Amino acid sequence: DGELEQEMKTLAAKNRNIRFLPFINQSLMPVVYRIGHIFCLPSRGPEETWGLAVNEAMACERPVLVSNRCGCAIDLVTNGQNGFIFNAGDLEDLVTKMRLMIHDTSKLKGMGEASGKAIRSWSYEQVAAAIEKAILEIHE
Repeated sequence: DGELEQEMKTLAAKNRNIRFLPFINQSLMPVVYRIGHIFCLPSRGPEETWGLAVNEAMACERPVLVSNRCGCAIDLVTNGQNGFIFNAGDLEDLVTKMRLMIHDTSKLKGMGEASGKAIRSWSYEQVAAAIEKAILEIHE
């Protein structure tokens, strides 16, 4: 929800493909991620420092459509492989990238699988090793 909730519900009222869900407990979120065919995080920033929901959607093998204002975009999304990055606030770019994704629904499954594969390498151990490597490189 949020300050635009009622306006969004009014705009979407005639479209039966748009659903607004109530609060969902974290333990049920994997089910919610799997309901949709694509996960989209259209953040305009600058508040979206990472976008952890993208990690979660990828772990549920969903293709992702993420704005360039999400901190995770550059690290997690490979255009055309597991989703697309679009320019925040650019509706035309968002629509173009969405059309690329839905044009071939058989490709969506492959993109979702690519998301799952990519995110499996993200762990505390992997992140800690990357930080350690970066620190060591600075001190060399």
